[in-house]
Amino acid sequence: MSVLDLFRLDGKVAVVTGASSGLGVAFAQALAEAGADVALGARRVDRLDQTRETVESLGRRALVHATDVSSPEDCQALVDATVAGLGRVDILVNNAGIGSAVPGRKGIRVNALAPGFFASEMTDQYPAGYLDSMAARIPDAPDEPPSWPQRWCSWPATPAATSPARPWPSTAA
Repeated sequence: MSVLDLFRLDGKVAVVTGASSGLGVAFAQALAEAGADVALGARRVDRLDQTRETVESLGRRALVHATDVSSPEDCQALVDATVAGLGRVDILVNNAGIGSAVPGRKGIRVNALAPGFFASEMTDQYPAGYLDSMAARIPDAPDEPPSWPQRWCSWPATPAATSPARPWPSTAA
């Protein structure tokens, strides 16, 4: 088995919101290239047909559903249509431009990676004191890179994706 095999998504079903343009199209294409079938949601349904064609050209199934993520009913309808049409939901990409401050009350784990600045080979060339001036943007990681970003990856090959949700370890003694 190659390392790329560890990142395959064969047999998985992904839902991508905001799939009518930009990053949503890129997410849908990448997920299909990795082997996932993809449900595509967006307000601009006329533009979803092109994304559907892209997914299907990669040999994957695609489902198109009109979805305005500001409407809880539309979001539920997208999930219901996905389960009815593709059998399940394994992956959710919330790409559409709206958010809320409601916690993952149904046992859903959300991973996000925003490393900011950290000392590395690349930052060795920065002027003296530069990283200190960016202190507010440096993550308080319990160990040295590169292992800490792997905790937040959502691919099956990483421990974070295959283990239950857990709080970030404390660095306090």
